Amino acid sequence: MRGDISTIMTTNTITNTKKEKYHISNFLKNKSYTTQPCVVDTDNIFLYKDKLYEIDGRIKSYKVHNKPRKLSNGQWNDWTNECEMDTVYVVEDKNKIHFFDQDLYRLHPSAVREF
Repeated sequence: MRGDISTIMTTNTITNTKKEKYHISNFLKNKSYTTQPCVVDTDNIFLYKDKLYEIDGRIKSYKVHNKPRKLSNGQWNDWTNECEMDTVYVVEDKNKIHFFDQDLYRLHPSAVREF
């Protein structure tokens, strides 16, 4: 699978083929698998089967906006920790692990690493 890494990180999908191909419903057809939703924290880290994984910070849909920060007067800003997505779906198929975003599109393998 080829594609410009910055484009992949921006769109969460491989962009050199049709996006629909990477939807979870098409991926799981006629396969034996297990799947589990995982909550992603504000540092883009999630737990699956006692292992920590990290989603690349360049993926815009998981980027957290308005994080807490201390102001020069010693007070904290009015933070909300907003992000577009906070869940990732893990699909395991014959000891291969695949990750899907909250909209159920496959994340590029280089976008998730074991922490």
